[in-house]
Amino acid sequence: MRRFVVVVAATSLAAGCASSKGAQAGNLSTAEAAVRLMKSDPPPACTEAGQVLGKSIRLATQTVNMKRQAAALGANYVRLEGQGGTGTAFRCPPELSASAPASAQPAAPIPEEKVRLLKSDPPPQCVEAGQVLGKSIVIETQQANMKRQAAEMGANYVRLVEGDGGTGTAFRCPDEVFAPN
Repeated sequence: MRRFVVVVAATSLAAGCASSKGAQAGNLSTAEAAVRLMKSDPPPACTEAGQVLGKSIRLATQTVNMKRQAAALGANYVRLEGQGGTGTAFRCPPELSASAPASAQPAAPIPEEKVRLLKSDPPPQCVEAGQVLGKSIVIETQQANMKRQAAEMGANYVRLVEGDGGTGTAFRCPDEVFAPN
């Protein structure tokens, strides 16, 4: 009987691990990866596509789930609502209008070494660029992944999420914010 219980537990654990692999950010399609998760309202040219739910207690899995659901709705922007992994998906034109919030404006990539990872809120002149995921259990790899993603967004500041283990919010800050006095 004891062996049966061990085999069942091991099989359940393996099945759980296999199903969670599908929720990893590295497995996102191009359309899913292009979905922007923002706390700000979308540009005025966007139209609502529906609600999305994170369906997980882990922020990284919530993010992946919301991106997948939004892409399935034909959306490319999600306005995050609260802390519970919910949001409203929107379809936005590929080129964001000039009236779009600064946080949604596309930015040129910057060198990864200019990205700062901090646990504190950014200065008020900074604008949100999106969410970044560490995608590793190794801290150094998490940090490198988050820096690379932020740099690709044109962001130079990442506010790390406390206790989450490898997620954060990227911000674009003016260069003078970090200039020595």
